[in-house]
Amino acid sequence: MAGERSLPVGAGVTKREAEVLDLLSQRLSNGAIAAKLVISERTVESHVSSLLRKLGGTNRRQLTELAGRNDKSEGANLPRRSSVRFIGRGPEVQSLVDSLAETQTQGFRVALVVGEPGVGKTRLTDEFARVAKDDKGATVLAARAFALGSTTAMATWVDALESHLRSLDAAQLRRLCGPWLRDVVALVPRISELVGGHPAELPSQRQAVETLGHVLRRLASSSPVLVVLDDAHLADGSSWNALERLARDLADSPVLVVLTARPPELNDVALARDVLARLGDEVVVQRVAVPPLEAAQVEELARALVGPDGVGDSLVDWIMARSWGNPLYAIGLLRALVDEGADLSAPSLHALPEGLSERIRSRLARLDRSAAALLELLAVFGRAATAAEIVWTSDLLLPDLIAPLEALIDAGLVIERDRHGRDLTYDVTHPMVSQAVYHGTTGVRRRVYHRSIAKHLRATGRLAESSSHLARGADLGDAEAVDALQSALQEAGRLGAYPEAHAILGALANVLPPRDERWLRAFDALSDEAQWILDHRGDVDAEPCIRAMQAMDALLAGGGDLVRRGIVKLRLASLYSYGIGDTERAASVAADALSLFEVSGDKARALLAKIELAAHHNVVGDLRGLENAAALLLDEAEEIGDPLLLMHVTGWLALGRSFSGEFAEANQLFRRSTQIATENDESFHRTWSQSIHATNLTMQGDVNGALALVRQVEQEGARLGESIFHECASIPHWAAGQFAESLKHVESAVNWHQGRLAKRRGFALPFGAMAAAELGDPDTAQRLLRIARSLYRDANFVVHRDLTVWAESVAAGLDGDLQTALQHAMRASDALLQVRCRAYAGPALAEVAEIAADVGDPDAFLAAMNAFERLAAQLDDAPFNRGLALLVKSCAPQIGDAERLTAAAAGADLFIELGYDSYAGRASCRMGVALANLGESGRSEDAFAQAERLFVQCGAVVRAARAAELSRSCLR
Repeated sequence: MAGERSLPVGAGVTKREAEVLDLLSQRLSNGAIAAKLVISERTVESHVSSLLRKLGGTNRRQLTELAGRNDKSEGANLPRRSSVRFIGRGPEVQSLVDSLAETQTQGFRVALVVGEPGVGKTRLTDEFARVAKDDKGATVLAARAFALGSTTAMATWVDALESHLRSLDAAQLRRLCGPWLRDVVALVPRISELVGGHPAELPSQRQAVETLGHVLRRLASSSPVLVVLDDAHLADGSSWNALERLARDLADSPVLVVLTARPPELNDVALARDVLARLGDEVVVQRVAVPPLEAAQVEELARALVGPDGVGDSLVDWIMARSWGNPLYAIGLLRALVDEGADLSAPSLHALPEGLSERIRSRLARLDRSAAALLELLAVFGRAATAAEIVWTSDLLLPDLIAPLEALIDAGLVIERDRHGRDLTYDVTHPMVSQAVYHGTTGVRRRVYHRSIAKHLRATGRLAESSSHLARGADLGDAEAVDALQSALQEAGRLGAYPEAHAILGALANVLPPRDERWLRAFDALSDEAQWILDHRGDVDAEPCIRAMQAMDALLAGGGDLVRRGIVKLRLASLYSYGIGDTERAASVAADALSLFEVSGDKARALLAKIELAAHHNVVGDLRGLENAAALLLDEAEEIGDPLLLMHVTGWLALGRSFSGEFAEANQLFRRSTQIATENDESFHRTWSQSIHATNLTMQGDVNGALALVRQVEQEGARLGESIFHECASIPHWAAGQFAESLKHVESAVNWHQGRLAKRRGFALPFGAMAAAELGDPDTAQRLLRIARSLYRDANFVVHRDLTVWAESVAAGLDGDLQTALQHAMRASDALLQVRCRAYAGPALAEVAEIAADVGDPDAFLAAMNAFERLAAQLDDAPFNRGLALLVKSCAPQIGDAERLTAAAAGADLFIELGYDSYAGRASCRMGVALANLGESGRSEDAFAQAERLFVQCGAVVRAARAAELSRSCLR
């Protein structure tokens, strides 16, 4: 990044102008300065003009010289804002270092560094050039191509050569150039002042290439030469021809030419494509792709920019969601947050940073009107659109779309995807581009696009998405939009499309003013069914729905219709608790609803409110309270005789019994709840009940039965993503060691909700993270853990934060950080035991025992073993826990190897019989260690082989590698 200069007092130079002047001193072009400062080239030109006026210069060169003198002046005060630390490109730099080394034995090489704008190609080559010069002794020549380079022959090569020659004195120049000095001066006229005389007549292009080759060969005779040509896609044709000629002339010289380019623009240059193709037949042309940064690298970048104290998961996730790991965008967003004084724990910006907007708009300037209009339409869509959708909403014929679509794809602004051979879809390549285009579109055009898209979506039955576009294309109070949204709301209620109803309600909240009487009509449009409330389906994008319900509540306040007021409050309670996790307000509002129903004498609805209050115990992690409340309500539900109320009470009691480890009773209750749902055609609740039933069977020890139930639900269920099927299905697959399938279900859950998981949906994230860690994919594990931590940062939800801590233990342990793993496992098991979540406390305690044994912490092991024994005594009919007990015993330091062997062998056999293959592999490893200690090397080798086979079968590559290594170390 640029520094800040303190110029002579009175100069009146601004901070930004000082940054521009600093970069001018580095001989950077306007384009390079714009890239580094995240501003447009036009803005750079404006700053240069201002500097010339303020500092009395007449041209750019004088400014450069002034900047240089300022650097060298005695006592000059030139504080610099430190550069952003180079982050996350180690493998790419090493690849280039290797190529440079190869030139010393194999001669001339070309490396093509490619990546999207802003991804850090220039910074990568800058860092590589520093390493090449300082660590490898290379001579570095560097230049940047620019759009008008074609006005000067071989402009890019001449600039690169000049950058080196001007660093030499006259004697050095004469020694280097030798008999070609006159030709070199003719090629680079500006060095004539260093050696005296005047430049000769400009050489022909052939002579110029020969002269350049002579100089490079002489340079390469004493040290390897690195030539960096930045933005090569802008280079003139003669520079590309020179590259091809030099590759032949210097074939045996240790010269590495590094080109940086953007793939779409490079593909547009036919000569460049041809030269690179021909070079590939003669010399090694290495392609180095520069990918976006990973989340961990963005976190490191954020810490470098804002300091370690302000960087948390929420900031990293916010930056990643908007930048997709593009360093330019990430840095721009981070600096904008700091400039606005934003709360970094809950980041938001009022608008896209102007510098980034300018840079993105500069990429769009080359588009013709038809391509720009199509890009605007896709930005308004806000998602990938099919060709048919584009045709329907743009009023264009398909043939008319070909040229603008191809132009957008070639420019790298739109990506085309094939949806499994069905439809081609088109989407803006980056959310920052989409946002800049959207906000750069005039309000009138945006409104037209939104309404056109809404009309099409409504016609195809996508009510929720249609409503969102309709709301964004309407003014506050727009009668036509309100009528259309209320009509859609009524239709969604009639169809039982509760998620769509919620989305429409949220859209209505953005169009209808709070005190508008039309909110009562919206209330009437909602179905009076309680299922969507008690099923808590309004847990995504709950805030707009809350605003809608609050508007209804305010209009009904003080009125005599107690039942209507109670219904609104009951819906609000559900949204508060399961939507945004405001449990205190949820309980208060649910209590208000109960009072209203009781005063009105409506016993059935009063029971609805009581069920919501019972669910509140679950939300806050009061699992004993959930069981007690649901048990008391069961008799009341039986008395009222409403099967749907009975279904919900039974389901909640089953969940409470499942958490507490009363597996047999929970199974009976789940079956009853499922039967009632089936008899009353309540498919959503049937899926809910069966899905959680599968988790109960898993933790009890019947994982095969759980997987069979999962398969049954998959075959029978529809719209499984609406329920918690994928979340629940991940657990039996994880326990069975089917880690890839477990992770697949978790990703399905995340994708279904487009990454916007509500708190109740996050309980699968820990199991997905553990599965990913087992599969040797720590990046995915950490991504899922970050989502979970962001969901439960402020407070636990049920026991989801405790499960997350357990998953963090597993991930840390598989990553080799056993001390951290032990601390997390102890914390998680203690928390689960404290809230009486005995079903999941068992495997967490087993984690503590195994890690404590491995790190040699007998106190931690003894505490875990004692806690496990107390837990086991409280559980009936729990084969999984019996296996865990044997695994724990096989780690016990206070017993002999023979006893540990007996426990490990029994545990492995039981886990294999039950179908918990990964746990069987863990027990087999303990067998191998005990047998080795007893001197039975043959049997030990067999045990380790069994462990490795089981782990490989599960995809647990980390454990498989460790089993192999443990076998080798034990049998040496």
